[in-house]
Amino acid sequence: MATKVLKSIKGKVVRLTRLSACGEIEYGTCSSLVSECFVSVTLASEIEAGDEYLQKSAWGDLCISDKDPDRIKWVNATIEFAEINPDALDILTTGAPVVHSGDTIGVTFGREPNEAAFALEVWTKRTGVDCVTPEWGYFVVPFVRNGQINGDLVIENGVMTLSVTGNGFPATSAWGVTPYDDNPFLEAFPAGEIFGMVVSDVTPPSDTAGCVALVEPT
Repeated sequence: MATKVLKSIKGKVVRLTRLSACGEIEYGTCSSLVSECFVSVTLASEIEAGDEYLQKSAWGDLCISDKDPDRIKWVNATIEFAEINPDALDILTTGAPVVHSGDTIGVTFGREPNEAAFALEVWTKRTGVDCVTPEWGYFVVPFVRNGQINGDLVIENGVMTLSVTGNGFPATSAWGVTPYDDNPFLEAFPAGEIFGMVVSDVTPPSDTAGCVALVEPT
């Protein structure tokens, strides 16, 4: 058996999939979006430090010194975009699209909490050339909740970027082999795991510009 090592550089595309609050795939007219115009994706574990047990003797020496293992509470997933895409903000946050004459021209924000969720997938370049079966790095966080704009939206003499963050929690069984024709993870994603990465020969999807429909399999 061979082990495929991932030497990853660059980011090709991100794919967002709309989910319900319970992690179920939300099939419909605006359920999926692919974007090439992102700057970075960051995954950072939120750690709950294990309890410490410490007792000194009357002389000040350590009689007991122990610590429980740390635990991962969730993974903070942050996407920085080089474009403001109203459809992406609709999927990721509480942003409500502004529609005029059938065109989505913007987005508004209120004060309500974000009860929905989304799945995040990223394709990266795997170094090395294979002209027969090109392979990619593939990263997935199947159940991200609490999506919201991260930090300030700055208008200045420069390029405007926008950062969105959410919390990746253990995946439900609903994600499984994904709702798409090809499953880059190749296997069903294990329910209860938070995120994963594999070497995959599934070609990155094309930029969709806006959101597109997902049709529920019959």
